[in-house]
Amino acid sequence: MKTIYLPLSAVFVLVLAISGCVGREETLPPDVITALRTTFNAGDSVAAAELFTDDGAMLPRFGVPVKGKVAIKHYMDKTLRRQLQFWINSETSTASGDLAYDEGTYKIRDMRRNEDLDAGKYVNIFKRVNGTWKIYRSIFSSYTPPNTSDVLTAPPENR
Repeated sequence: MKTIYLPLSAVFVLVLAISGCVGREETLPPDVITALRTTFNAGDSVAAAELFTDDGAMLPRFGVPVKGKVAIKHYMDKTLRRQLQFWINSETSTASGDLAYDEGTYKIRDMRRNEDLDAGKYVNIFKRVNGTWKIYRSIFSSYTPPNTSDVLTAPPENR
């Protein structure tokens, strides 16, 4: 009987250890998840770029990567001039240590033409920098093929 108790004890300790690891995961605060949408909809490209780490990047639909705060600001300037509104539906977010992610769906609407331009899914990867969550990568993928007039290109320094 002693041999049965030892393996069961080991399993019990392992389950407790794993439960402890899972218990340390957290979700991102809602204001962190919605910050990019908020700055985008306010037309504030400077604030939007500041949400990213210094080595952050946007990986847009059907476009080249946009790397660094200067390039992200330039990309957002081009996008924001078009009077677009951006909605997100965060489906899951997890934070552990200094890394986190948020995954969900998005919709982009042209307010002048009163029509939806795009909808799809996204993943934002965050790093905690000096106690503040910053976007390290923003990846989005459309449900529909691109209309060439809606594809935004990266500034020349990112090509």
